[in-house]
Formats: sequence, structure tokens, C-alpha cells
Amino acid sequence: MKNKSVVIVVLLILASGCFVACQKESEMNAAPAQRFGSLIRVKPEYEERYIILHRHTFPGVLEAIHRANVRNYSIFLQNGLLFSYSEYIGKDLASDMEINRADTTSQEWWKLTDPMQEPLPSRKEGEWWAAADEVLYVESQKKIPQPQRLAFLARFRASAQDSCLKYYREIPTEILLSIQQLPVQKVAVYQHHDRLVAYIEYSGVDLSADLNAVMQNQALFDWWKGAQTWHTLPDTSSSPIWQKMEEVFHTN
Repeated sequence: MKNKSVVIVVLLILASGCFVACQKESEMNAAPAQRFGSLIRVKPEYEERYIILHRHTFPGVLEAIHRANVRNYSIFLQNGLLFSYSEYIGKDLASDMEINRADTTSQEWWKLTDPMQEPLPSRKEGEWWAAADEVLYVESQKKIPQPQRLAFLARFRASAQDSCLKYYREIPTEILLSIQQLPVQKVAVYQHHDRLVAYIEYSGVDLSADLNAVMQNQALFDWWKGAQTWHTLPDTSSSPIWQKMEEVFHTN
């Protein structure tokens, strides 16, 4: 059952029957947020500087992000790959993004960060960050002020994309019921090319203990074993299939 606690995190994501969709946003009278996930690489020689820079983001950049109606914006890093998750609460995305692009402080910021980044070859024409498709999103009605934000990255065989995604979407009811009580507030799964990224907002106290308890279910363990057949294994046998990413930026 090696790596069970990391892999089972992903099962939480797929438990759409275990959560109640919630359309209330943090700002009064706001429309439901639009969510976005995207990917890009950071050049190895700039990784440390990139992290430090984002730990000390220009206040004017944060203000511009807020004016653009972007909230809950995080960037995660794992082995040179950056994943961003954000929520948009405005009414005119194109207009807000155009205003943001015209912000002079943000332009100075991008002069620093853009040379550190390397766009993915699989991105669409005109993209800098490669857009990822949202595979699944569920949200519980229970809210806490400051959940723990987590992200996990996995790869699967590109030739098995359809089968892999179908396998994750068709989890048996028995497995969904076994993880029904886990304290996960929000989950979003994104797919780009041969990668899956799970974004999770965890509201519990001890993630490892919660996950280990659920993995005692034999049906769940058997499902997990089956899921491994679709994934590309990591470089070392000791590495989990789903690898935790480090949060290097958040708008708060």
C-alpha cells in the first residue's frame, strides 16, 4: 500500500456524489466564479529566484489582480512545472484582462518573470501559460476562513487519455460512500495533454490520518491498484504517482 496517502487524495477529487455544489461566492451578490487552471515551466536556473520573487510580490501587482476581479489565485511548483489556479468573479473577463495587461506595475513585473518561464510545446497558439481543461469540480457547503491549499500532479500515457479519464469519472458508489466524510472543502481537477493536476482545499487537521483511515476499505484499495495501470510511473519506484506540488504564490 505504498504511497497510499498521496494517491487517495485524488480519489477525493472524484467523489462528486460526496459534496453539494455551492454557488455562493465570498463577495455579496457576486455571480458564481469562473475557475481557471494553467501550466508553464520555470527555467532551472531561475527557479530559486522565481520563488523568492513571488514570496515578495509587488503590492501594485496584487492590487491589479484584485481590480481585475481575480480571487484565490495560487501558483504551485513541482520539478520545474508551474500550475496556476484562479477564480474570476467579474462579469467581463476580456475587459478585465485587458485592463490588467495595461497596468504599468504588472508590466514591470512581467519583465522580470517572463524571461524565467518556458511555455509548454503543447500550448495553444497565442497562449503563454497553457490552459488546462477542468475535468471535475465539486464544493461542499461548509466553509472555513483559511483552508489548506494543496495541489498534486500526475502523468498518464497520452495514448490512454480517454480510458484514463473515463476510469476516474466512473468510480463505483461504494467507493464514493467510503470517502464521504472526509474534510475536503473544494476540489478541482485539471487536465492538459498527458498531465492531471488536482487542486484541493482541505479543512481537516491531519491529512495523513484521514487518508490512511479511508484506505482501509478493500474496494477502494482495489480501485487504486487499477488506476495505476493508466499512469506513467515516476522516475524512481519510491516516488508516488501523484506528486505533491509546493505553493509558491497566493494572492493573500
